[in-house]
Amino acid sequence: MRFISFLAFTLSFHFISCKSNQVLLKFSNKSSEEFKEVLVNVQGREFNFKNLRSGEATPRVKVKGSYPYCYTRVVTEKDTLYFMPIDYVGEKLYTTGKLTMQFLIIQTEGRRTLEIDAKRPIF
Repeated sequence: MRFISFLAFTLSFHFISCKSNQVLLKFSNKSSEEFKEVLVNVQGREFNFKNLRSGEATPRVKVKGSYPYCYTRVVTEKDTLYFMPIDYVGEKLYTTGKLTMQFLIIQTEGRRTLEIDAKRPIF
């Protein structure tokens, strides 16, 4: 009986700590190109990742909060692309849970741009 009580206490502590005020962010490369370097700035914290291949994702990082976008610089074989969020209104600030930001390079009229698509897992 003592073991069951200890196990229940340990599991409840674990679940409570997982739900604390933090967001687990992951960044993924959804383009067909390799990213030599990815620099992101989330609420004033910078994270730098090297050699993010097409279809791969970074390890999760913990932040206090995040919007579904962030300043991003991506270095590819061809060029350096930026995503600079400015003047967004009404976007949700996530303070708990998991969030994946997917980076995609869009080619339009001879111009390449970096787009971010944020996804939250269902559970």
